[in-house]
Amino acid sequence: MLCVMALEDAGITPEKDEILVTGASGGVGSVAVTLLDQLGYQVVAASGRPQNSDWLKSLGADRVIGRAELLEPARPLEKPLRAGCIDTVGSKILAKALTQMDYEGAVAAYGLVGGFDLPTTVIPFILRGVKLLGVYSVMCPFERRMQAWNRVTELLPESFYTEAATEIELEAVPELAEAITVGQVTGRTLIKL
Repeated sequence: MLCVMALEDAGITPEKDEILVTGASGGVGSVAVTLLDQLGYQVVAASGRPQNSDWLKSLGADRVIGRAELLEPARPLEKPLRAGCIDTVGSKILAKALTQMDYEGAVAAYGLVGGFDLPTTVIPFILRGVKLLGVYSVMCPFERRMQAWNRVTELLPESFYTEAATEIELEAVPELAEAITVGQVTGRTLIKL
């Protein structure tokens, strides 16, 4: 929700072009897809797991693209394809997304699973006025955090929890950690205490 709010603060509205969500099969990405859809945005979900396409569409993605499409080397500036992006991956995928933003587009960057480098140029920022918005929930002020939680409560449908959340026992956390590191976890995982 903090990423969605960052895009809203940057003037990215549903009437503008589509929004890309990278790492859409993961926990943050799947929530972002659902929230954006609930707010009326056109959502493009990027995932490295093509078997999740139907599931991502059921969460609200208008279309799904493969991760490989975003791993192709980015030129300094590419054809403008989207108004915004919620990036949970970083590195090459973030760089590619930045080069494909519309004029005055915005990217809310939240994750680093693909790496913490940013192999790009300043050209998208200068020639298109693209905004890179860092989102870090740990240091988020309490008031903003409460605003985000209240909006999640309003927007995230109860069906999300049955479609995109898995519940495990505390003893299963080591296996979950291993599955996360090899990209085998889809959606959110709730740990039952």
